[in-house]
Amino acid sequence: PRSFTVAMTSACEVEVRVSEPARRRCGRRERGAALVEFAFVFPILFLLVAGMIDFGLTFSNLNSTRQGVREGARQAVVANFGADADCALTGSITSEAAKKAICLTKARIGLKDADVRVKLEIVGTNQIGDSLRVCAQYPMSSVTDVFSPFMDGHIITSKVEMRIEKVDDALTDAQEDPLPGESWSWCA
Repeated sequence: PRSFTVAMTSACEVEVRVSEPARRRCGRRERGAALVEFAFVFPILFLLVAGMIDFGLTFSNLNSTRQGVREGARQAVVANFGADADCALTGSITSEAAKKAICLTKARIGLKDADVRVKLEIVGTNQIGDSLRVCAQYPMSSVTDVFSPFMDGHIITSKVEMRIEKVDDALTDAQEDPLPGESWSWCA
């Protein structure tokens, strides 16, 4: 829309001026201001989005680890280890029942088998009423790489202890090698 200015210069003359809108005259300056504002806001917005992605995935991995350890422990205390002992295991585990219980726990966790480490410990003499402790470790990592300095090198841990309801003498204490730089000392 254009603006019109009408002025009477004398009794017989009328002057009409047509001018462009103010936004057209100032358009370049306003576009430059918008670009500067975007340059200030974008890094903050990017950090927020990257943080939400990394936090969401880490929280999901934490929940998966806790839920999987709980389900694996529940199956082990009722001597239902499943049939599969073929998963990525580290360390020397001799008991076939322990291998099955560890593989079942890893399957219930649902994260990358090679990165999940599991420990089984019978607290007592493996009798009904004694406890079975199941622990797991999983490394944190940043998907966006923005928060790698804060997340890399940290681990997600979960520990569950349940009473044994059905005894299987083949089940013994077993543990995989802990993640590099970590130990099982927290699982006691």
